[in-house]
Amino acid sequence: MNFATAVQTCFHKYASFGGRASRSEFWFFTLFFFLLSAAASIFDAMSGLGSSFMSTNLVVTLLCLLPLAAVTNRRLHDRDLSGWWQLAFIAIGMLAAGVAAVDIYTTFSVLISAGVAGGESLDAAQKALDQAEASPLGMFSLFGTLFWIAAALCIAATVVFYAVLAVRGVPGENRFGPDPLV
Repeated sequence: MNFATAVQTCFHKYASFGGRASRSEFWFFTLFFFLLSAAASIFDAMSGLGSSFMSTNLVVTLLCLLPLAAVTNRRLHDRDLSGWWQLAFIAIGMLAAGVAAVDIYTTFSVLISAGVAGGESLDAAQKALDQAEASPLGMFSLFGTLFWIAAALCIAATVVFYAVLAVRGVPGENRFGPDPLV
């Protein structure tokens, strides 16, 4: 399957979560989404729309989100895996992002309460962070251990997920339908 056929197929099967998708269909549509999103981001930056609520990149993302989820689902089916696995990887990513957000929020809260935001010195900031690490919430400090664990978990989940999607599908028919390469 070539690039144009893959994009056309994914938009034709816009919300079709059944069946199977070949590696080329998935990767070409993923590349299409990445290139279109990059072009929209550049357009937004050049036109000043980047900070507005209705940016071009937001519209592109909303238009491509459902077909991207559908082709990912079909790609997992080609590996003879349930499409629900993509939710597990999304949940791991959201959990890691949540831990990182709590970590960053806690750090800035400590700095603001110490008056650093009002122009205090960096020594005052370091003292406030040292005191925070000794507190019960000390595990939440900017670039603390929990932050790095969350980041490593997110990266590992992403690598495993894309590795699963990169391996050739089950040859022949499986429980999700016929081989898309036949």
